Amino acid sequence: MKITFKDNKILTLEGKTFSLVPTMYDVTCEDDGHGSVLATPNRGTKGSLIELSNTPNDGYLFDYYTVDDVQIQGNTFTLQNDCIVFGKFKEEPLPFNTVHIGNQIWSDDLTVDDGLDGIKTATDPYYNVLIPGTYYYYSSDASVRIASKFSARGWRIPTESDWNTLYSYAGSNISKLKSTTSWGYGGNGTDNYGFRLLGLGAYYGSSLYYINQHAYVLFKYNSSTYKYKQITFDNEISEFSRSSFFAPLRLVKDA
Repeated sequence: MKITFKDNKILTLEGKTFSLVPTMYDVTCEDDGHGSVLATPNRGTKGSLIELSNTPNDGYLFDYYTVDDVQIQGNTFTLQNDCIVFGKFKEEPLPFNTVHIGNQIWSDDLTVDDGLDGIKTATDPYYNVLIPGTYYYYSSDASVRIASKFSARGWRIPTESDWNTLYSYAGSNISKLKSTTSWGYGGNGTDNYGFRLLGLGAYYGSSLYYINQHAYVLFKYNSSTYKYKQITFDNEISEFSRSSFFAPLRLVKDA
């Protein structure tokens, strides 16, 4: 008696054809911790078409899939055996520039607007003479809201300790952190590290004040209070607090 097998079927057995139970294979999904991956279906027979989908975490974008360590193109593959699908994600590009200073990484002045309250903008705030460009000013509440969008990637509103670390790194010389332009009354700095602290002043009510004279850096004073470091054209540093104050915003993270 002759028996012929093909694709889990007995083709010939005394002139009749019989089907066997097909072998089922599992698809196991893994990721790098910055998103999740889903296979549909996650189990099938050899030759089944598997479709993959993904959900990146905040601040990340999908990059590529591998099936048993082999990168695939697109989001489908044909099942051959039990396999492991791995999803690779990458950081979303930041909407701000950064500078590495000592053991810290600082953002420049943010220009992020989520369309909600507490954000003001000013274009050419000093009549295109010393500070051309468009700049953003944030209330404390808006600053906390905007900072939260980047917290999963390690960014935070600086604490007073963060500021003191930066200031100490500059040898307690604020001129080393100030921009070489934009300051009036001879207040330009040497900007030794690329921090580029600008004399952008602040919004109060509906007007800008202290353009080219003062810079403000928001910092977290305690668990529920935020204040500003006020830096003047003549290098005076003090603390400033006002609930209706709008100032530029910088973030920091550990290097």
